[in-house]
Amino acid sequence: MEGEVAKMMKIPLEILTLEDNSYHLLIDVLINDEIHGKMVVDTGASRTVIDATLAFAIDELKETPYTSGIGGQVDVTFTTLNSLALGNFLIEGVSLAMIDLSTVNEAYKQVSIEPIIGLLGSDLLLKYQAKIDYKEASLYLE
Repeated sequence: MEGEVAKMMKIPLEILTLEDNSYHLLIDVLINDEIHGKMVVDTGASRTVIDATLAFAIDELKETPYTSGIGGQVDVTFTTLNSLALGNFLIEGVSLAMIDLSTVNEAYKQVSIEPIIGLLGSDLLLKYQAKIDYKEASLYLE
């Protein structure tokens, strides 16, 4: 893997311990050069999403269909961001979903963890051939 990741961009991760043997990987992001926060790297999420409370800061909202997830149907609004920076890795014109993450952030608040602004899903992880190095706490993208 070392030869492979040499040509990829290395992005630092924060490994957050929630409880014994339960972890979340957090990555610093910057949306449209103005909204800074953290996303959970979620290989089980089919799409990358941002919190719907950020709608006020996003100009181009599209129609509101529904999608289904493990927990059932969820209201989703799709948007296109001018840019999404994952560390120093810049993605321009990225389409993603907006959902209400208040339940997740309320659970984080109860264990004194800062709120997240989104989930980095497998759509972008696959597109940019993500590799996670747990020992180095790094995400590699190409």
